[in-house]
Amino acid sequence: MTRTTRSRRPLAALALLPLLACTLPAVAAPASAIDGTTDGLLVAYDFSEVGGTVLHDVADAGGNQHGTVTGGAAWRNGAMTFTGSNYVTLPDALLAGRTDATVVVEALPSASTLTSSAFLWNLGGSGNDRTGQFFVHTQGHRASISPTNYAAEQTAQAPQPFAADRWQSITASISANDDGATSTLSLFVDGVQVAQKTNSTVGLDDLRTHTKNLIGASAYSGDAKFTGAISSFRVYDRALSAAEITDLAAADAATSAQETLAGIDLGDTSAVSQDLDLPTSGGVTWTTSNAGVVEADGTIHRIETSSQDATLTATVDVRGETAQRMFPVTVAALPPAAERAAADLDAVALIGLDDVRDHLALPLTGEEYGSAITWSAEPAGVVSTEREGERAPGFVTRPAFGDPDVEVVLTAHAEGTDVVRTFDATVKALPAPEDPSAYLFAHFTAGRSPNVSNEQIYFATSEDGTSWTDLNDEKPVLTSTVGETGARDPFLVRAPGGDKFYLLATDLSTAKYGWHFTPDNPGSKSLVVWESTDLVNWSAPRLADVASRIPNAGAAWAPEATYDPATGEYMVYWATISGAPADHPLGNTLGDPMNMYYATTRDFVTFSDPVKWIDRQTSIIDTTMLEVDGVFYRASGDGQITIERSTDPYAVTISPGAMEENPGGWERVSTLRDIFGNDGYSGNRLEGPELFAYNPEDWQTDGSGAKVPTWGLIADRYNSGQGYMPFRSTDLAGDSPLSAGGAWSVGDDIDFGAVLKRHGTILPITQNEHDRLQRAYGDAPALTVTATTRCVAGKNVVAATITNEGEAAATVSVSSSYGERTGVVIGAGASKTQTFSTRLAEVSAGSVSVSVDDGGAVVEATYQASHCG
Repeated sequence: MTRTTRSRRPLAALALLPLLACTLPAVAAPASAIDGTTDGLLVAYDFSEVGGTVLHDVADAGGNQHGTVTGGAAWRNGAMTFTGSNYVTLPDALLAGRTDATVVVEALPSASTLTSSAFLWNLGGSGNDRTGQFFVHTQGHRASISPTNYAAEQTAQAPQPFAADRWQSITASISANDDGATSTLSLFVDGVQVAQKTNSTVGLDDLRTHTKNLIGASAYSGDAKFTGAISSFRVYDRALSAAEITDLAAADAATSAQETLAGIDLGDTSAVSQDLDLPTSGGVTWTTSNAGVVEADGTIHRIETSSQDATLTATVDVRGETAQRMFPVTVAALPPAAERAAADLDAVALIGLDDVRDHLALPLTGEEYGSAITWSAEPAGVVSTEREGERAPGFVTRPAFGDPDVEVVLTAHAEGTDVVRTFDATVKALPAPEDPSAYLFAHFTAGRSPNVSNEQIYFATSEDGTSWTDLNDEKPVLTSTVGETGARDPFLVRAPGGDKFYLLATDLSTAKYGWHFTPDNPGSKSLVVWESTDLVNWSAPRLADVASRIPNAGAAWAPEATYDPATGEYMVYWATISGAPADHPLGNTLGDPMNMYYATTRDFVTFSDPVKWIDRQTSIIDTTMLEVDGVFYRASGDGQITIERSTDPYAVTISPGAMEENPGGWERVSTLRDIFGNDGYSGNRLEGPELFAYNPEDWQTDGSGAKVPTWGLIADRYNSGQGYMPFRSTDLAGDSPLSAGGAWSVGDDIDFGAVLKRHGTILPITQNEHDRLQRAYGDAPALTVTATTRCVAGKNVVAATITNEGEAAATVSVSSSYGERTGVVIGAGASKTQTFSTRLAEVSAGSVSVSVDDGGAVVEATYQASHCG
């Protein structure tokens, strides 16, 4: 065999997906020679294109058997990146009339494609139409052929999976045997035969059609597409010998090594001021001449006195074929200490200081240069400035209800310098205490036909947890305008002060972009966040990045948050696919790469580094959690709706399934299927579990008729598209149904209303909050009330001003500790003030209630303590 060098552009740095798509105009690739034997070569593609959607055939056997890229060409200097959305269609009839063939592919599979039902290529017909196909399956690490579909496959399967994130030569061949009835099917990896079936009862002449010839896509329309990269693809009309296949693998290895090396681009390294991102995909390793200047992982070390020089060396090893390249690096000198300190303090961003109702995230290290930052506050005792046990600085002690708000001046000081920066903050007094007596349900509603409207946030309310009323005329209350502009899987969390709320959601619009969540075709790695102080008036949506620090992450799904009073932080948890290797702390250790992660935050802006929380053999998503008397319970979708408990919510679980015994960690309670003995409640039918606590007046009763604490668990019937199914429990540690003397029952009496409710959240709310939501989004009169005190002749007078923002007049009653006014008529758009003489020089803080006479909403307004004289 004569080895030639292809005239090809070098392969790019192989951080393959993050690279930007080529923006060069469409240019036809030159008909370059491709390495290896040409005897029997039908088509050959070297992926040397730099633009357009045509994959040119560079074989000498007639040529012009060009392929067409669908879903976005992603040429990468001698290869094409397969994103999970794109693929190549080849001409029809490539193997029509043949009995023997060999397909040789130089491929770099992603980690996620090795766990999905993806085909590396398919030649022949459709699996859906049962017309026969010859293919290589990535997850199954096998070459297969069938005259119809999966039911009749003959297979040669490698004993080991294909390797992720490195170049491999994957070759499949088939040849008719002399008996005229069988064929020999062989699979080679890196030039070595790894599997063979010598008595395949299916041959190429059994394929009924030859109209579904594809690279990177399956014979089945519902399968995932291949993700990774391919740099060469050859098809022969004969079964190549083992020696020929070995030679082809060696030739392609040398080419891949050179292309990978030549394509590395570190940018301008003449004055480096940030750590370098050194690519490693495709067999790249790094060494350094001086780790004190730049380490082999790209970390730089700057000094103040001068710039420093070092050399990074990249070595590419593809199946023993190596190539090296050196990169000179000059690390820029640090600016003077005062400049660094000023830059660090200028970068400090504290949000919402004009209305502080939650703890603050006070940074202790500068973002730009790492300056140590200390804090002081005046007056003291409102915002902490030093660590206290588990609590970092920024813990807020709010004034009591009835006391005035407090103005606080926060001062940040960069240690070792005179540089300071001050921040003015208004810390709000606590609201009047009120127990919850109603519920708010936030959800999305997309069924089997998602659109831009139903992948948004809808609200419904209930006063008993049984009968639900859809709000806002069954239209979205909140609409995302950021990220993918879709919002699914919302979760509501109340801040510890009671009068601040955060709504988290998945940033995903399947209506616009479809499903994309793999490392090679990732969805958003951010959550959508809204804030409110009254559940009616909401901030603009913003994106909170939680998953980008997980290597090769795909998506961030179904977030929830649990407040931790010990730290003053929220534990935020969500599901992400990780493409990191098993030895990475955030990588995938077991089976399916979809794991649960958590991070902590005080403001849903700044998050700690993520921690892998749950890693199962199966996919795990949609974890929901609540606390009952110091014990945490969580329910997850992991093939079942699995319930666990632990006294430590942060405990990490890496186990094939939920653990029966795990002292100090999470232990299995049961699954919904096992509790009820009903396969209809399995993970094949249900997902999106959501735990919540019922209010005391809505508790179930025991055998004696006494009310007992009750919790709800709802689960989304995604398989049938019917929305949520409700369950109740009087003991989350129980594992049997009420009918068998246990704690669990199905909520057959619950009516969730007209709007289909998909994965969402139920938050217990007060009567005032319920009525406020009804006024804003329901049918109740739109009343607002303010209450004040004023001094008249040395005595306090309480005044209540009622504004009717509705379109019809309302008759109301106004009550205070100092009297009542009934039959007060307020016209549409009008306001009236009712006063109450206290005859007191000093009054405590209190409230005024306004009720609609037809039995509608009750509105309360509070006033502060007052002293006249």
